[in-house]
Amino acid sequence: MAVLKVGNNDIGKISIIQPYEDTMGKSTHYHDIDGETWTRPSGWLDMPTGDDTVGALIYVPSGVHDLTLSMLIRGTGTNNTNKPGYIPVDWGDNTSGIIYGTRIDSSTREGYYAYTHKMYDYDLLSASTEIEINGITARQALITLDGSISGIGTFDFVGLAGANFGSQSTYTDGERKYKYTDPSGTVRNAPSKSSFRSNYQSSTLLEVYASGARITGCRISDDGNSGRHKELEKAYLNISKLGSATIDMFLSAINLQEVYFPADSTAGNTNFQNMFNDCHSLKSIPYFDTSSATSLNATFAQCYSITSVPNFDTSNVTNWAGTFADCINLKFPEHLSFSAAKILNSTFHGNYQLTHIPSGFSAPVATGCSSTFQECLNLVALPNDFSFPAARNINSLFKRCHNLSSPVTIDSPNLTSCTGVFESCSKLKEVHIKNLGSARHFRGMATGCLELQKLTWDNASTYQPTGVDSMFRSCVKLRDIPELDFSEVVNANSAFTSCSSIINFPFTIDLSKVQYTRQMFYSCLNLQSVNFKNVGLNRTNNTFNTEFMFRYCEKLESVSGLFENDPSTPKFMRTMFEGCTSLQDVSNFVVSGNTSTSSNNSHLFRSCNQLRALPKEINTQRGCRSMFSNCTSIISTPAYDLSASLDNAGMFNDCNSLRSCPATGISANIGFSDCFLSSGAIYEIFNNLETVSSATIDIRENHGVAELHPDTIAIATAKGWTVTT
Repeated sequence: MAVLKVGNNDIGKISIIQPYEDTMGKSTHYHDIDGETWTRPSGWLDMPTGDDTVGALIYVPSGVHDLTLSMLIRGTGTNNTNKPGYIPVDWGDNTSGIIYGTRIDSSTREGYYAYTHKMYDYDLLSASTEIEINGITARQALITLDGSISGIGTFDFVGLAGANFGSQSTYTDGERKYKYTDPSGTVRNAPSKSSFRSNYQSSTLLEVYASGARITGCRISDDGNSGRHKELEKAYLNISKLGSATIDMFLSAINLQEVYFPADSTAGNTNFQNMFNDCHSLKSIPYFDTSSATSLNATFAQCYSITSVPNFDTSNVTNWAGTFADCINLKFPEHLSFSAAKILNSTFHGNYQLTHIPSGFSAPVATGCSSTFQECLNLVALPNDFSFPAARNINSLFKRCHNLSSPVTIDSPNLTSCTGVFESCSKLKEVHIKNLGSARHFRGMATGCLELQKLTWDNASTYQPTGVDSMFRSCVKLRDIPELDFSEVVNANSAFTSCSSIINFPFTIDLSKVQYTRQMFYSCLNLQSVNFKNVGLNRTNNTFNTEFMFRYCEKLESVSGLFENDPSTPKFMRTMFEGCTSLQDVSNFVVSGNTSTSSNNSHLFRSCNQLRALPKEINTQRGCRSMFSNCTSIISTPAYDLSASLDNAGMFNDCNSLRSCPATGISANIGFSDCFLSSGAIYEIFNNLETVSSATIDIRENHGVAELHPDTIAIATAKGWTVTT
């Protein structure tokens, strides 16, 4: 038996488990990895090879005459006094220039800190550089920065995506006039953001080269679409440090094939968030120093083509949120340590190659474990005593793990939230709940567990959940429901929808605070009886919604506690008992007090084909529309006083056996179409009609219509009624 134990005990190593073969059929959701080794295209311009040099290979699509981009370059000093900036740049289009520090607003930055801007024209680039990119003809430009004179300390290529060209956000008050170099090499004043462009074109960066011991920082991408280089295929960064922050370094470089930087260039860095996120084509992750890392948040997320990761030092990593999310070809990284992990939210979300959790996996201090293994479609089993001892949140922990079939136990005294834990685990058969801590919202906990047959819940009656919506929805084989205390439940929508194996609900449901029971027992095909108590208690503002609550419960015979006093009549009750074809007796019901004008108050008992004993009282403004339509076994009705009702349209339509209706006080549209009314029965109904300014009574398809005397019809018309025959 696999056990998810989230208790306070130190369980140490987890017992051995053998890898599981998925005998039920693995998912076909895979990303095909290109089997070919990437080769740099022969038509690309040669990159520089020297030291103290930075290069960027870009392309300009045919027909483009104003490709605009920018770079941020810093020197190696801290101000103009100790290290002024003087960096020659070759723009790769037969123009060149010098990058000086441009800021004069700060004495600590003048001379070494510069935004540099450039505009390209396809027609002015050499035809010999012409290549094809994604079916588009383009020409190349190789931008080369020479750091041999004053040195390059940091370079930032985010602006090579052309983000916000002309934006004043790239300088501060007091900085010299923002300028750019046009395709002819002339330096011009840039148009303002409002009159030129504040958007960006798609990045055209193909390759980056950097080499130099004095380079201590670089930035390639950022988390805004305007700074993502989706065409970048190679990055060679032989520099001393990538910088103090490696956040978003290669984010969304979906075509990145090859990357190099020294392993120690990340030494001391703590945050690697999004570093390789969305690098779909990258097959191999280089080893780098993570000994100081505390966050690997989404570091490798959506790296579709990787099958493994290096043996990183993760002993200090606390944030693993989404680290390997959607790495659909990654094998489980058994060699990594999760000993310091506190956040494991979505860590392995969508790992299709994960078929089992290996023995030894342990995250003893992890508190956030929501969606950790969500959509691991081929996960079959867990090892014995699998443990998240400190977990507080396991929402969607195994959601959509369609092949998970081994029994699972939850022992979770620290939990505060556990919604959707096993949602759509369609092959899961057995769950044992030992402890859920203080968690009180169980929305969707086991919804879609089609094979779940055994649910053991220790001390279930001590739990007072506030929400059980969709908790056991579509658990079609579950027979026994644990006896939870419903007295604090507010939302029970779809709690037991399609639980077609439940026969007699095992305990009386306390509806003291419930406002929503929409589809609560919808399509429970074998349900025969349910009992409720405290319905309407403390409900000062009636929003009680019972739409479709028992719809298609074909074997339902008995319901108690509902409709037995004024506050227990729901506000919304559309088709509440529709299709309850075994329901015969609701004579204990009192339908009263509903004033909602919503159209969701109709067809209360529609198609209850065996219903004969009707509610003992109907005293309500709303809810009578089509109330008994197609109830084919009703022979007669009680002598209802319908004077309160404002809408009886279709109330008895298609009641094929109805012979009499001695109701009085009828003053709103009412329907008796296709009943079994004789002329005498119709005469009685007409006599009981109230005088109105305008209303319609529908008596079509009744055998007594043909025998009606005009004087009988005149009884109704004289009272203001239109008679539809």
